[in-house]
Amino acid sequence: MKSMTRWLAAAFVATLLVWAQVAYGQDEPAGLRNNNPGNIVCDRKRQWWQGQTGCVDLKEGSFVTFDTPESGLRALYLLLSRYHEEYGLDTIDKIMSRWSSNPEAGEIVAKIIRDMGPANAGITKDTGFWGTADQYISMGYAITVLENGYNPYEYAFHWEALLKARTAWLKQMEVIDQ
Repeated sequence: MKSMTRWLAAAFVATLLVWAQVAYGQDEPAGLRNNNPGNIVCDRKRQWWQGQTGCVDLKEGSFVTFDTPESGLRALYLLLSRYHEEYGLDTIDKIMSRWSSNPEAGEIVAKIIRDMGPANAGITKDTGFWGTADQYISMGYAITVLENGYNPYEYAFHWEALLKARTAWLKQMEVIDQ
């Protein structure tokens, strides 16, 4: 129940931030505008994500565009699954070192997770990542904040995207095992 209250409060604050940006004529961050809250880099040769509509070239690089924010979050959670399960990355810092070129990304994400509530007070960049649903959602939330400045999505929205990603991941593993 505490995590739901925390997420509702965060969603309320995010809504206020979005309203303030619209009221003062500021555009949404590119990651949110492109339905790519994790700012997943576009690789025109290798990856085509479910829901991907193309790529957009920005001054920061080339990023995937998605049809819906849920497709973008699903891809974010699939990448986290790959980093954890395929590459064996087992701390926030190791995952973020692969996710971002910013050497401080692990500490920034750990701070965002700590700020989500008192239950996360002991989180550091070296905290173990075991792949629980709460850890995935905390990481997804924090990556969205890191990449866009805020997270406009509710807990349930993250949960649905994670569920779709994990279902796709397990189906992929079934094919490999056969």
